[in-house]
Amino acid sequence: MEDKVAAGDLCVWEVEGMAASMASRARPASRRIAVNYVYNPAPAAGQGLRPGPGGQAEPVVARRGFRLCTLFTDLDNPASNRIYQQVGYELLGRVAEYRFA
Repeated sequence: MEDKVAAGDLCVWEVEGMAASMASRARPASRRIAVNYVYNPAPAAGQGLRPGPGGQAEPVVARRGFRLCTLFTDLDNPASNRIYQQVGYELLGRVAEYRFA
């Protein structure tokens, strides 16, 4: 984790010395990169500490020359999806997972 932070690939936001939120960059391509590992610990949820990762990771992505940023979300979590839309993400499609026995 320390290596990802040092490389600028994992952003952790602190409030009063406590981790309040985090996000990581992943799957870089020529023009696109993804945001993953978006996490807000339960004590931070609903405390005005979001949308840290979506809103603050974007400039870091742009400064590295990426023009597009993707993010997979849990469609069953309307609160996080509302926040992602507020910071500029748009729903482009849905992904399904199938398991064969």
